[in-house]
Amino acid sequence: MGTRFMATKESGAAPELKQMLVDSSSTDLRYTGDIAGVPANWLVPSMRMLGLDPENLPAPKGPMRHDHLPEHVKPWKTFWSAGQGVDLVDDVPTVAELVRRLRQEYVDACVTQDMADAARLVEQVSDHPVR
Repeated sequence: MGTRFMATKESGAAPELKQMLVDSSSTDLRYTGDIAGVPANWLVPSMRMLGLDPENLPAPKGPMRHDHLPEHVKPWKTFWSAGQGVDLVDDVPTVAELVRRLRQEYVDACVTQDMADAARLVEQVSDHPVR
């Protein structure tokens, strides 16, 4: 949920990050500890924007150290991360609008009489049913 709320009008995130979240998907994430010394999901477009090669990242010299990075690369400030929820970001609404949507999705899910039956419908449509 955190990633989804970063891309709201009220968020203090940079406008460029908000747009990157809209434009990205989970395939644009790289899970690595080679940035900040602790594993995180980093946005590959952010790596490229900063001149880093996603396939050849500099190795940290220890946990929570950033002195292996170029001076202009500041994890979480100029170099951005996101969660798997990035797949759900397709616009930059207000917090009120986002909460309204999430509430409606929850209400819609609660109306489903039997969630197991709903899941079976997905299996029937799939080429690879889950057993």
